[in-house]
Amino acid sequence: MRISPSVAVSDINGDGFPDIYFTNSKPGVPNQLLLNSGKGYFKDISKKSNIGFINTEKVVSSKANFIDFDNDGDQDLFLLTNYIPKLFINNGDMTFTDVTSQSGIKSYMFSFASNFLDFNRDGYIDIVYAAYFKPFDVLNPNTFYFTPNSVMEADNGGPIVLLKNKGNNTFEEVDLGLKSSGFVQAIAVYDFQGDGFPDLWMATDYNTNKLFLNQNGTQFIDKSELLARSRSRTGMSATIATLDQKTNVPTVFVSHTFQSKVTVSGNEAWQIKGQGSDLKVENTSNLMGIHNCQWSWAAVFADLDNDTDEDLIISNGFMTGKTDKSYWFQFTQMVGASRKYQSDSRNWPALQDYSWSGKQQNCLFLNEGNQFRNVANETDFKQDDSDGRGLAAIDYLNSGNISLVEVNYNQPLKFYKNVPLAKNDWIGFQLTGTSSNRNAIGSFVKVYFDQRTLVKYLAYNNGFMSQSDSRIHFGLGKGNKIKKIEVKWPSGKVQLISDYTLNQYNRVTER
Repeated sequence: MRISPSVAVSDINGDGFPDIYFTNSKPGVPNQLLLNSGKGYFKDISKKSNIGFINTEKVVSSKANFIDFDNDGDQDLFLLTNYIPKLFINNGDMTFTDVTSQSGIKSYMFSFASNFLDFNRDGYIDIVYAAYFKPFDVLNPNTFYFTPNSVMEADNGGPIVLLKNKGNNTFEEVDLGLKSSGFVQAIAVYDFQGDGFPDLWMATDYNTNKLFLNQNGTQFIDKSELLARSRSRTGMSATIATLDQKTNVPTVFVSHTFQSKVTVSGNEAWQIKGQGSDLKVENTSNLMGIHNCQWSWAAVFADLDNDTDEDLIISNGFMTGKTDKSYWFQFTQMVGASRKYQSDSRNWPALQDYSWSGKQQNCLFLNEGNQFRNVANETDFKQDDSDGRGLAAIDYLNSGNISLVEVNYNQPLKFYKNVPLAKNDWIGFQLTGTSSNRNAIGSFVKVYFDQRTLVKYLAYNNGFMSQSDSRIHFGLGKGNKIKKIEVKWPSGKVQLISDYTLNQYNRVTER
């Protein structure tokens, strides 16, 4: 088994059209950077860019993340690997330079999970990433004891690293209380407390999720006990949206595995209620109708039909073997084994030609107000039985119609063009911070109607092995009159947007 492929959407040349970067974990096989022409097609510039030929025989790519670390106006690359993460600075001419050796990034770990935040609101983007396994030197491996020591309560997973941006293209590791021994698959960022400081939610495999609340940029406190009632132990992706347009409480969607007669739970949708540190959480996935999507991976919230409601798209399927024989029986044999036995990778049954929840259809849950309905069979998803992994939203034509790009395990990628059945209005925003970080990560944008409010929080890497189009997009439906539009920047400034145009992306600079 190899690392999953990833997909990252980012405008790397600043022309207003989002480009796409794909990673591949096959030794010696290049990653791909595709430049958006703005005319409906992409050009491969991998070789020119210097971020194509990265994978060696031992060190291979994992998750790709683009962000403006140095606040110079272009998007740099932070790349997870099975060893030390790599940092590439964007030179402004569609080429990148590897600056890892002088960046201060030094902890090697096998990682899928990362995100960006300005944890202390100093105007510079910081990095958080987590190891799946306990760190071991892949160049000189000397242990077999790295697999989970429990299917339900594993405590031998990898650590979390918080990298503080020093403002000079270098980072330093800081210990602010982010402790975990779980197998973290994804990290989501959101201001749950409403105090301007970003908090962290971690989707964890073989244990319950983790929730860390930011204490004014000086410390994180672990509030994971709020999630102790969860029965799911297979957290894959974590993504967040404000679904209730009247209360505006955020919902954290965590994708999980659902297998009849084997697993006891499935996907979770946690509503976060309360103020400050007095938070309460409630799993509403059954009520919403999004509980079962079989073996779920990356999840994306996007208003696909521009009707004001956020829809939910999930990539699906784990491993398709050469036969239809199921690996589930072999897996369940590990449940009753001792922790030491399970932690030894040599004891896990070989996958061989078995399939493990392979050939599963993706889910496309259309938001119908109080509930979701899976309409995958009404789209080209009905023909998709790939083993999905990363999934990103992209408006590649700047038309307001959100399309999807998916990377699959051991199978070709898929690009799903959104062809709406009805034409609704929409509005988009490209934010630029001045006092805040230039990417404006951590901003809230609110669109007010008479009786309800649409809310978006700008976070770049919520999800699994994916980075979606970073621009803020709202579907407006038909005939809905906007009362006002407001941006709350990470700096704390609140700015009313009065000069805007519907059905296009509007550039907004902090003032």
